[in-house]
Amino acid sequence: GGPWPLPQPIIVSFDGTYMQTIVMPDGVVLRIPAGALVDSGTVTLFIFPTRELRPEPGQEIVGVGYEMWAIDQNGQEITQFRQNVQMVFPYPSDTVLEAEGVSEHFLVPVDYSTLVGHWILAKSYVVDTNRNEITLWIGHFTKFAVLSTEPKRYEAYLPIVLRSSP
Repeated sequence: GGPWPLPQPIIVSFDGTYMQTIVMPDGVVLRIPAGALVDSGTVTLFIFPTRELRPEPGQEIVGVGYEMWAIDQNGQEITQFRQNVQMVFPYPSDTVLEAEGVSEHFLVPVDYSTLVGHWILAKSYVVDTNRNEITLWIGHFTKFAVLSTEPKRYEAYLPIVLRSSP
């Protein structure tokens, strides 16, 4: 949800033996250590921002999610990394989040598990409430997002029933 615009997809090729830092238009940063994806050769990374994310009932995706995958120079998908890749998700200020009915204390990074068919909590992450960013370390590419686990506050408005006397 929310008023966040959808950034353009990014497709980038690079020498996998060198450290790479990729910054998405919305400020999400991907830091790939040298040799994390391949021993040698070129890597092509596909980064597609998406709103086509279906969180569990009662949860909401904050900002934009990303679907990512990478292939080596032979066109083979890279499914497991040799070492973790760092992803940093900035999130809006408290004022902006509050307008959306979200508290930063309920924000968690999630990735989509194709094995179990739903979102799971990232294995390794840190939430920095001073810098308004979530840093996670990943061992494979999939769909990634920041999720609010805060229960939504609902207000009920009862109708007023007026009866006229005969």
